[in-house]
Amino acid sequence: MKRYPNYKDSGIDWLGEIPEHWQRSSIRGVTRSVAQRNRPDLPLLAVYRDYGVIYRDSRDDNHNTIPQDLSNYKVVKPGNLVLNKMKTWQGSLGVSEFEGIVSPAYIICEVSTDVHSGFLHYLLRCYRYIFIYNKISYGVRVDQ
Repeated sequence: MKRYPNYKDSGIDWLGEIPEHWQRSSIRGVTRSVAQRNRPDLPLLAVYRDYGVIYRDSRDDNHNTIPQDLSNYKVVKPGNLVLNKMKTWQGSLGVSEFEGIVSPAYIICEVSTDVHSGFLHYLLRCYRYIFIYNKISYGVRVDQ
C-alpha cells in the first residue's frame, strides 16, 4: 500500500503509529441509530455470521417465518450498519451493500461519512472483536 506522508503515535501500544490525519473515536461517535419503517415493497435482507448482510432469498437455510405484514420491518440502506442484537456476539452484523428491510428486532445505524464503511464492516466482524462481544454478552442462555 502507498504510505501516507506523515504518521503519529496512536497511543495504543500494540497499534503503534497511524497516519497523522486519522482520529480515534468510539462506535457511538461514528454511528447513529435509525428506524425507518413501512417499506414492505423492499426486498428482505438477513444478517449472517459468515457473510454479513445479504438478500434473505439468496440462501435456503433461514427457516424463520416471514409475517404477512412487513410494515414494521426496518429499512436498510447501502452503507448502514446492521446488527442482529440476539446474535451480534457471534458476529451477526455487517455494513450493508443493499437496500431492503430487516426484522424489527435488528438494530440499524447510519455510519458517518468520515468512516470507510468497508473497513468498519471488516473491523467489527474480525475475530478479536467477536471474542470481546462474546466475553461481555449475557442473556437468558448461552446462545442468546
